[in-house]
Amino acid sequence: MELLTINELHRRLGHVGHDTARLLVEKELVQGVELDPESKPTMCTSCEWGKGHRKAVQKERENKQAVALGDEINSDVWGPAPVEFINHKEYFVSFTDDHIRYMVIYLMSKKSETFENYLAFKAWLKTQHNAQIRMLRSDRGGEYLSGEFSAHLKKVETICQLIVHNTPEYNGVSEQLNWTLLEKVHANC
Repeated sequence: MELLTINELHRRLGHVGHDTARLLVEKELVQGVELDPESKPTMCTSCEWGKGHRKAVQKERENKQAVALGDEINSDVWGPAPVEFINHKEYFVSFTDDHIRYMVIYLMSKKSETFENYLAFKAWLKTQHNAQIRMLRSDRGGEYLSGEFSAHLKKVETICQLIVHNTPEYNGVSEQLNWTLLEKVHANC
């Protein structure tokens, strides 16, 4: 017979309630287990996390859509990919203009290539459309928070709007693009 605490039994039974786990042992519905009579139930972090709720995603846009090309650029880095892309690339960074929803994607080997790809996108926007980036919206990923990236944005007076990391409801343009691209890739495999 194995002696278990109430918390160990709770986890082994798939996180059923502590009282239910105790009752199952008392009614001899669980065999080969004896409960430590001194053990007290404590809060299970897995159960606490699983019962947490996120704020509902709004169906309508909070802010107005940008009025000109370059006014607001949404960006996100995705990766690492479970299978490498062409030339051993594992990540991609996307830049989507909020006004016309035109997007550009750069494949990367490392997340640290984000800044050089931002500069390439910025140069393309300037030469092809004579537009400046006024605001860059991204999550709080470290690739956007490097000293070099921050200094550049400050120098050229580009507003850096950081949204909460891992909250697709606040960076919906970029997150939706990621899902769309991944679904298309999976559909073509």
